[in-house]
Amino acid sequence: MSKNKIRLQKLTAGAMMAALSIILERVISLMPASNMMDIRISLSNVPLILAGILVSPLVGGIAGVVSDIVGCFISGYAPFPILTLAPFVMGFLPGFIIKNNTKTFLRLFVAIIVTHILSSVLITTFGLSVMRGVAFIPMLLTRLPSMGINLVIDLVLVYLLLKTPISKIR
Repeated sequence: MSKNKIRLQKLTAGAMMAALSIILERVISLMPASNMMDIRISLSNVPLILAGILVSPLVGGIAGVVSDIVGCFISGYAPFPILTLAPFVMGFLPGFIIKNNTKTFLRLFVAIIVTHILSSVLITTFGLSVMRGVAFIPMLLTRLPSMGINLVIDLVLVYLLLKTPISKIR
């Protein structure tokens, strides 16, 4: 295969994962009615994690940034740079941790937990606390249950999707 064809395939895969992340975040997500602390159960991290692992860490990170910025405009929000960093990390870090090594459950478990702690727990909660003018610790405590649910969902879905034969297609 030529280099241009490989680049086009990576670009296409990254764009599809970004689009899927936008759909899962903006259309298929659960949020409480009075959502002052930005609690959300969503599947939107799964395509970003898969892009980072299956395509490349950089493509996963870029897919995260694109999905956040486009999703903000679709929802009528202005992008907030601290919050845009979180989906970049969500797409980049799992692919960086796993690289081309064997995708065992333990390695995937460590990669997703480290990524969630850095992205969801620290970066997103800090960004939301700055944006909303709320103290970090109270926001963190209210967000922890939903972050735990998202972590389990992401881990199970990514593991199952990586075990399917379609993940062998590159």
